[in-house]
This record gives sequence, structure tokens and C-alpha cells, in this order.
Amino acid sequence: MGHYQLKITVTSKCDAMLLVNDSQANWKYNDDTNGLNPELWIEGTNGWLDIWIGTYENIGSNYEMCPATLTV
Repeated sequence: MGHYQLKITVTSKCDAMLLVNDSQANWKYNDDTNGLNPELWIEGTNGWLDIWIGTYENIGSNYEMCPATLTV
């Protein structure tokens, strides 16, 4: 099996959060490492990664989603 180290980042104009379930079934979370943008370093072996990205922006009294870019 191969070993890897991945840098996972999310870039968005509004607040973003990142949740990753790695190949060893460990959950990792980051919210605001780079201002309002999250960043995670994942180490593990070959297998699935489950990645969830959430964004929100407070517009008046409403919360809205906004576009985001995932970089691995």
C-alpha cells in the first residue's frame, strides 16, 4: 500500500469549513486556518477520502451558501 500526505484547502469569498474522513476512518475538521478558509494536511494509506465542504454568508437576517473551490 502507498503512503500519502495531502494538503486539502478550500477557497471561498465567504466563511467555509472542511470535514474529511480519511482512509483510516478518522474524522478531521478545520474552519478558519487561512482567514475564513480551511486547510488540512491528511496522512494515510491508499483508500477512500470523504470530503464535506460547507459555506455560509450572513446577508441581513438570512444565511446563504456561496461558491467554493476545493484544492487537493
